[in-house]
Amino acid sequence: MGSNFKEKNFVITGGASGIGRLMSKLLAAKGANVIILDINQTNLDKVVGEIV
Repeated sequence: MGSNFKEKNFVITGGASGIGRLMSKLLAAKGANVIILDINQTNLDKVVGEIV
């Protein structure tokens, strides 16, 4: 995966677990703006806490 994600926006559905969680964290680490959606609010809050 390339490394120039500054000022890029991504919407990840199912971002609280599995590959969605992995992609959310990876893209955020590379500087992207990530919007994460998931039906499981508890796990979603955990992922957001890990990123921020």
